[in-house]
Amino acid sequence: MKKYILLLIFCIILGTAFGQDAILTLNSPLSGNQNKVARDAIIMNPGFSYTPSSGNAFTASINAGLILPVTYSSGDPYASPNYLLDTAYLPGYQTGSPSVSPTGASVYEIPLFAPQGTGGMDPDLSIVYNSQTGNGILGPGFTLSGMSIISRINLPYYARNESPELLDNLDKQFALDGNRLVLISGSHAQNGAVYKTENETFSVITFFGTFGSGSEWFQVKTKDGRTIEYGNGTYSKITENPVFY
Repeated sequence: MKKYILLLIFCIILGTAFGQDAILTLNSPLSGNQNKVARDAIIMNPGFSYTPSSGNAFTASINAGLILPVTYSSGDPYASPNYLLDTAYLPGYQTGSPSVSPTGASVYEIPLFAPQGTGGMDPDLSIVYNSQTGNGILGPGFTLSGMSIISRINLPYYARNESPELLDNLDKQFALDGNRLVLISGSHAQNGAVYKTENETFSVITFFGTFGSGSEWFQVKTKDGRTIEYGNGTYSKITENPVFY
């Protein structure tokens, strides 16, 4: 009996999710309990009003995550060479932004929507392509920005004359969110080694532990006074190939 009740509840919820509108227009008076939700906008035209009463309320909200029903067209609308675009539809657009890094890399960033957290913490997530990076978690050259990581990278060709030590560690280099770490004191990948970012962010990055043992982790001190730890916990690192901290 329980599974039938759960199935009924699921169907009701699913029907509610698909029963919303992209733009909801209110034209007539309403009363009682009213909860209006739309994906893009709620328009209250002249003639709309709400009469309050004890125990009842009117709410109107926007939910960008609403799943709307899909309408499919029959046949091929582009079969005719004289096909005219239907200008009644809103044009699509891409929120991505291209740029060139200080080292000459082609960069393209596509922002992703994320709900705001508590205490004013707002995740700033985006998909980033960088032509100078290797395989990322989203594919060759692609990474997820906003979820900060320190990852293993190969030493770029242009940096191979910086020091003889680097030539012995071509595949044992680090990058903070795709920004290569440059050794400024200590021995590379040894406990207490201190790094800065190649494209200066004024962060100080310190390596702790023994490389390759699973105990290694990084401490990052940012210019705004924050101290961030990478890999200093059981579930804060991925030790597959490539390795992320």
